[in-house]
Amino acid sequence: MLSLLFFTAALAAPAVNNSSSAVCGAGSSIGTYTIRANDTIYSIATTLNRGVCPLARYNHLSDPELLYPGEVLYIPPEACNTNAADTSCLLSLQNSTTNDCIFGGPHTYRTFEGDTLRKIALGKFNITLEALESSVGRMAGVSSPDEIIEPNTFIKLPQCNPSSCGIKPLEYVWGTYKDLAEEYGTTPGQIFALNPTFNHSSTGPGVGGWITLPVNCGLEGETYTVVS
Repeated sequence: MLSLLFFTAALAAPAVNNSSSAVCGAGSSIGTYTIRANDTIYSIATTLNRGVCPLARYNHLSDPELLYPGEVLYIPPEACNTNAADTSCLLSLQNSTTNDCIFGGPHTYRTFEGDTLRKIALGKFNITLEALESSVGRMAGVSSPDEIIEPNTFIKLPQCNPSSCGIKPLEYVWGTYKDLAEEYGTTPGQIFALNPTFNHSSTGPGVGGWITLPVNCGLEGETYTVVS
């Protein structure tokens, strides 16, 4: 279910839900917050007095730093605000990676707002920047690995052959794509690539939208070649 839905909830004084449940699941939200232009997950967390990752995981944000004005976030109760300083849900650059291809697939990736070659390679697919640049060539339309790529640009990904991933539907009720990737043996980028129109579930905490999840991605032999 696409999350880019627009709501009219008030910004300064969000409506408070009737539920008094302290459980971090369906019906536990204490209100809503409508994202404005120039908001970031950090500024919203500060405004709501919540941690970045408790807020992001409660709203099952694919990438907490990818927000759109008009989207509505649910405010978690204080009981859900554990480890408020945690940032492990955020995409981070894996600068030490030596991987030169992705396990399984897919073969193409559609870019999102804020994507750069560096973010895609090191932050989403855990492959070296050189490997991605070799595969992409001029497809990205940028002259620097840190230049923002136009959203909805299709680029090729280097794949390891032979390798594979399992595929399964998942009711996405908690966490970020980084959390899912670590739990299911894939990368955030592969989840993004298979769910290009999903940003976060608008169904609320504890109730999921359905996504396609690659699982247990890996090599099928001791040696491989890179194909792109």
